[in-house]
Amino acid sequence: MSYFPVFLNLIQEKTLIINERGEIYRINKSGSKKRAELIQRDGYLKVITKLNGKVYAILAHRLIWEYLKGDIAQGYVVHHKNGINFNNDIDNLELVRITDLKKMERKESLSSLAKRVQKAKSKVTPAQLQAVYDKMPKCDRWKYI
Repeated sequence: MSYFPVFLNLIQEKTLIINERGEIYRINKSGSKKRAELIQRDGYLKVITKLNGKVYAILAHRLIWEYLKGDIAQGYVVHHKNGINFNNDIDNLELVRITDLKKMERKESLSSLAKRVQKAKSKVTPAQLQAVYDKMPKCDRWKYI
């Protein structure tokens, strides 16, 4: 079951905002904003909210895709083109058939991804990855992993 309608309502109420870099912020009553995503062990970002005593969660890249591009058809997944699971810039996301994704995953192992990130040709360096991680909110994110 998709909780997209719950989060769409929060976006329409301006409780959540998505910026042009694919970052999701929660706006509190005083008007200040704070990153809404929590990082998981696998590197994906998740957005969690509680409404009327019920907890709702959605992967950030799925929320961004559905909000900006539309529904995710059955049999398809949102894929990070550069392989970095927390880079949710809309230009880095693409809709891929699950069967095609499994073929792609077989070709590229985790070690080859690490080598690609370390090469000079990569757009993101390990230092930049660490800098992004260091800027992530330190709040209670780990209790959701």
